[in-house]
Amino acid sequence: MATIIGGDKLSETELKIITIFVNDKPVEFNTRQVTGSAIKAKAGVPADSILYELRGDDRILIGDSEQITIRQHEKFLDVPGGTVSQ
Repeated sequence: MATIIGGDKLSETELKIITIFVNDKPVEFNTRQVTGSAIKAKAGVPADSILYELRGDDRILIGDSEQITIRQHEKFLDVPGGTVSQ
């Protein structure tokens, strides 16, 4: 299976480190498929925090068990649990 990262086609064995940012702090993964819980754990944020992917002016809620495909330099934000109003 081939993976495209930044316009480069790579096989799974050639996959490079993917750096995302959580609260402006770099977090590295060696896989593109991760869960919200995995992002929180690797970033060192509390498990009860709420995780969002930042896309322009939008915040996309990422559930703990939700599996997503991350891309190089994507930005995420965690908000302490109980502080988000609907």
